[in-house]
Amino acid sequence: MMKKILVVVGGGRPNGNTNQLVDAFIKGAVDVGHEVEKISLNKTEVKGCIGCNACRYGKPCVQKDGFNELVPKIKSADCIVFASPLLFWTLSSKLKAFIERFYSIAEQTLSNGYTLTHTYFNSGFSPSASPLSRNL
Repeated sequence: MMKKILVVVGGGRPNGNTNQLVDAFIKGAVDVGHEVEKISLNKTEVKGCIGCNACRYGKPCVQKDGFNELVPKIKSADCIVFASPLLFWTLSSKLKAFIERFYSIAEQTLSNGYTLTHTYFNSGFSPSASPLSRNL
């Protein structure tokens, strides 16, 4: 059964280790019949959540950036893969800001059966990845 997979790359060099791993993952997923879209946070600006709670009162997020355009892709994905270089032993700030913004859509996605799982590849220069999946 084909799945829609959204891969979010949280920075790194265009041909660096993170992107090499992501490209290998995408090739494998496509080879077995999945539909994959890759988004680079180097190309799409996403600011962090400021905790204003406008989204909790039915208003759109006050941050004017690329995240709002990504929401339909996030909601329609069967699987979201987060990939990041390890910077100071943690995820990139770009990916952290992206994850923070899930606050604005959390009630909708979590009430629709999404589950959060974490898988970390943490040896040498390998990137970290964390999938957010729904009934895979």
